[in-house]
Amino acid sequence: MGLAQAGRGATGCGCVEVSGAAARLARLVSSVGAMLAQIAERRRAAAGGTPVTGEREAGDLSCCTGELRQQVRGTRLSRSTRIRAMRVALTWLLWAAPLLARADPFADLCERYLPPARVEVRATFAEPAISFELSAAQIRQLSRTTQPGVNFGLTQVETRVEQRVALATLRGIGDQHLCARPRIDLTLMLYRVRVHVARELLGDECAVAAVWHHELRHFAIYQESLTATAAELERLMRAYYDGTVRVGSEAQIREAVERELRERWASEIEAIQERSNLEHEALDARDASSDNALCDGALARLAARLAREAPP
Repeated sequence: MGLAQAGRGATGCGCVEVSGAAARLARLVSSVGAMLAQIAERRRAAAGGTPVTGEREAGDLSCCTGELRQQVRGTRLSRSTRIRAMRVALTWLLWAAPLLARADPFADLCERYLPPARVEVRATFAEPAISFELSAAQIRQLSRTTQPGVNFGLTQVETRVEQRVALATLRGIGDQHLCARPRIDLTLMLYRVRVHVARELLGDECAVAAVWHHELRHFAIYQESLTATAAELERLMRAYYDGTVRVGSEAQIREAVERELRERWASEIEAIQERSNLEHEALDARDASSDNALCDGALARLAARLAREAPP
């Protein structure tokens, strides 16, 4: 092609050819932009088929760089203009190479089309049941409290966690790739609540009512603590899973999430609930000083008698 027939064509690498007397610095920069656009277009097209790997795209860039060098040498430009043109072109290529070589079309699709991770944590409670099976001495041993006057009752609770893990998934061509975001539903259950009242109090309605009322306040602390634990855990888990994409087989991803629930989040539940222990101790301390006057001193007299009968 003669110099009077300036134009552009496609090279063997799919790069844009630059020729002609008007191919100055601006045309070279424009050609580099076209090269990058072609490579990006092939990367987008690969999302619907075989992904273009970093190795292949790096080869495209190397090929385009070499052909561009030949074109600049074949163009009637001054030596300084050619040097400036190559510097600009190489700067563009070096800037774009990491982005293009490392880009993963499938990962882009996962980020774009997968729905957000979903985490819901709730708390449920069973109704408390009263029991007169234990003696005052047994209750004192189980409660391990040193506060006088509050060892005629004990609230025992049993908790468990029910979990359901689902995955929102996206598969690649030929099922070779799978990415997912989790959908986690947790239920913190206070599923058994038993309020023990010392059997020595049977027949004394006032004393039984006083102990029952005190223990129900312990039960309220358990309820408040579990509700607060559910809210705090939900906040922490949403922050942890928000924006993350898991890659692998469905079984691998599910196992990884369930392992996190067993190890990371189970210990977090225990740590949050331990904060309520101080509230139980504070309640016992407040009520211990007022129990002497309850029921005409019935609880105080029983406490004194049990203290005399206790083995040394």
